[in-house]
Amino acid sequence: MGKKQRKPRQRTHAIQLEADRGTPEFQAKVKLETVYLDRKTTATRVRDKRPIDKYHRLYKIDEENGVREADRRGINDAQYRAADRIACNHEKTHPRLSRELVPMVFDKGINPGAYPLEIQIEAVHLHDRLLRPLNNESRSMVRQICCYGECLNEYEAARRWRKGYGMIRLREALDELVESFRKTKNSYTF
Repeated sequence: MGKKQRKPRQRTHAIQLEADRGTPEFQAKVKLETVYLDRKTTATRVRDKRPIDKYHRLYKIDEENGVREADRRGINDAQYRAADRIACNHEKTHPRLSRELVPMVFDKGINPGAYPLEIQIEAVHLHDRLLRPLNNESRSMVRQICCYGECLNEYEAARRWRKGYGMIRLREALDELVESFRKTKNSYTF
């Protein structure tokens, strides 16, 4: 005797929330992802480029839902600004290795090859000056997560920390970074 054939289940299609996908230029610039809000409802959102963007978004979601400060996930505004600034500064210290073949020169007295190098040197000095007051673990964590874009779960697993301790430690490291930015002359106000 053969096995009894089961009928395939009919799946109910997920409800897609209508979202403004923007102009074609916007769609070319950012990647959109579809996420499930519950079993039947999906939404389209902009994909986070860096882990710190995700952690700040989680904090904002909890803030909108009325979760108290101690129980919120992610990083607050000042911590996000500090992490974003150190990440942008890190990008300046490591510019792309290829250059345009024909640099534009408006003033003949300016060396077009030296100007990007000066920006890179200033960024390296600022980067070192900001990370110097941090302790070794905070410095390592800021570099790995903010600058190199490593995910917090991977960092926790590499350090053999318990789950959730990485976010606590990241907040402490970013608080130290905020203080470092406050002490630096050429920084924004927090």
